Amino acid sequence: MRQSGAEILTSDSGADWPGPVYDDTGNTGRRLAESAAVPQTDITVGVRVLKAYMYTSDRILITYQLLQDAPLMAENLIADALGERIGRITNTEFTTYAGGDGPQGLIRGTTLGVTAAATGAVTADELERLIFTVPVVYRPGSRFMMHDNTYRDILQLKDGEGRYQFMPDPRADPMDVRIWGLPSVINNDMPTMATGNIAIECGNFSHYKIRDVRGFTLLRLNELYAANLQVGFLGFSRHDGGYINAGQNPIQHLLMA
Repeated sequence: MRQSGAEILTSDSGADWPGPVYDDTGNTGRRLAESAAVPQTDITVGVRVLKAYMYTSDRILITYQLLQDAPLMAENLIADALGERIGRITNTEFTTYAGGDGPQGLIRGTTLGVTAAATGAVTADELERLIFTVPVVYRPGSRFMMHDNTYRDILQLKDGEGRYQFMPDPRADPMDVRIWGLPSVINNDMPTMATGNIAIECGNFSHYKIRDVRGFTLLRLNELYAANLQVGFLGFSRHDGGYINAGQNPIQHLLMA
């Protein structure tokens, strides 16, 4: 989700963070005659509050021997591993979480653009139609998001002559194949292509907001496990995420039959 173009918002405190939400796409300016009064056309503004949910890596125990033998390597490895644990759970929840006590999962808020005809496959035409369900004003900067298995299956689509429908640019990374000109973000927390699953998202992902409170904190527990000649470590950080959509529907999804 962090690689999708989602907007990352950072705060120093975990206080509720209200942000304005509005849809003014139905209003336009106007041409005005000389000395004519200017009409009033208000904007309807709502508020979306981002919270600061606590995430932890769980505790791990490291022996004194390991810390004495390779102190810097061990602590760096621990920090990386515990940070990755939090990265995995937050990515899952930013993608799919449906509860009321955590982030809004992306697929729970986006709009149905296309329903695939098949239960476990999509066509090139369906992918093209999905792009055109994204309002034209939000189409610049759009991309696809899908599971790696879905991306693999799409790259295997062939036309009636047996030619691949989506080919890599010979000047670019051969694994960066664009689908109808759009890049793809691989997110293995996205559902795969199976009956009733939202398998593909398409649109401008800057409308998904990820809130971080300060940064990742690593705690070293020196005394708690000292009797066993061990040191405890745990990591924590605070986050929220939400899809900000006041009616413009800048991200659309493909639903499997």
